[in-house]
Amino acid sequence: MALVATSKLILVLGACGFLGDFVLKRMLIEGYQTRILTRGTDDWQNSMIRSYRSKGIDVKIGDIFSDTTLEEALSGVG
Repeated sequence: MALVATSKLILVLGACGFLGDFVLKRMLIEGYQTRILTRGTDDWQNSMIRSYRSKGIDVKIGDIFSDTTLEEALSGVG
């Protein structure tokens, strides 16, 4: 089943988890404009952020429990 790509930006929370990784890959295949919010770690930042950004994913790093971080991550999301 093909999804319908949209020009709207979609925020994916949990994109680095088991299910989130699958969802994110599928969204990229279908042409969705995506942003992820991750807490990241030093090792993770070195390996994954560049990889995600090279695929056109907007990566935001921060605490999902912070209101300010969530507001920033949701900016422009439709």
